[in-house]
Amino acid sequence: MKKIIIIAAALLAGFAANAQNIWLTGAFTQETSTSKVGNVKADTGKENGFWAGIEYDFNINDWFTIAPSFTVNGLFSKEDITKSNYFGVDIPVFFRGTYYINSDFGIFAQVAPAFNIGLFDNVTVGSADPVDILGDSYKRCGVYAIAGAGVQIKNAFRIFANYDFALTDYSPIDNIHYGSKGFSVGIAFGF
Repeated sequence: MKKIIIIAAALLAGFAANAQNIWLTGAFTQETSTSKVGNVKADTGKENGFWAGIEYDFNINDWFTIAPSFTVNGLFSKEDITKSNYFGVDIPVFFRGTYYINSDFGIFAQVAPAFNIGLFDNVTVGSADPVDILGDSYKRCGVYAIAGAGVQIKNAFRIFANYDFALTDYSPIDNIHYGSKGFSVGIAFGF
């Protein structure tokens, strides 16, 4: 336990010494669920939501950054008598290239692999009690990819748009494949 506390304190001290590299991020997102049964593919539903988190930039040089991030996300949908509420955590690692037009303004492109852990996905049909479908109907963990672009202002503010898509099959059932794809628009504040 002592070692964990010492390591955590050292990490926090490192973050504090490089505070300009910490970013608070948040975005509005729309995810589309995809299904494939045999050879038939279909988009099976849309969910709107958000994600919010913290990111730490490791500046490799003046234009290239590696930025691990930790985010929480929520997705919500309501169709006819069915309602869904999903919450999870994501751990993306962004690889970002920035072209600075001047010292106050840059444009960037970024890609990231991301690991996702679903905490719960409660589905309610009619007036029945909510049922968590993670584990039975959907796998709890997965991997997805992100690609995006945006602008950075004075190394203190970013506006970005990202596209993401699942790399893993979220279905625990043979011959049925679940995935997702989505689009998000967000902001980040550096301090």
